[in-house]
Amino acid sequence: MTLLTEQLNLNYGLSLANNKAHAALGPAGCGKTETAKDFGKKLGRWVSVTSSSDQLNNSDLMKIVKGINADNTWVCFDEFNRVLHEKIPTFMKDLSEFMASRAGKENGVFITMNPGYAGRSYVELDPKHWNSN
Repeated sequence: MTLLTEQLNLNYGLSLANNKAHAALGPAGCGKTETAKDFGKKLGRWVSVTSSSDQLNNSDLMKIVKGINADNTWVCFDEFNRVLHEKIPTFMKDLSEFMASRAGKENGVFITMNPGYAGRSYVELDPKHWNSN
C-alpha cells in the first residue's frame, strides 16, 4: 500500500461519512482511479468508472449520477478536468443539490483530476460539498 492509497482511503471514508463527494488530484498513472474502485470493493460496492471528455454535458453527467445512485452503485468520473470549463459549474451546482437531497444516504461520488496538464479545465471545489486530497 502506498502513501497515496492510504491517504485516499482515509479521505474517501471521510467523504462518505460527511455526505460529500471526493476529488482525487495527482499525476496520471499514480493509482487514483484504481484506489477508488478498490475502496468501493472493500465496502461491497461496485464503482462505475466514466472516462470524462469534452463531449460530456451536465445532462449526461447527472443521468449517470442519478442512475448509479439509484442502483446503490458508486461513480468515479476519471480525468474530470477534461470536461469543458463552461460546463463544470452547472454540474457542480446540480451535483451538490442532488447530494443534499439525499442527506443521510450513502453517496459514492468520486472524481479524479490531473491538474496542471495542458488543455485541462480548472475545477473549483466547494468545501461544503467536496473533500480532496
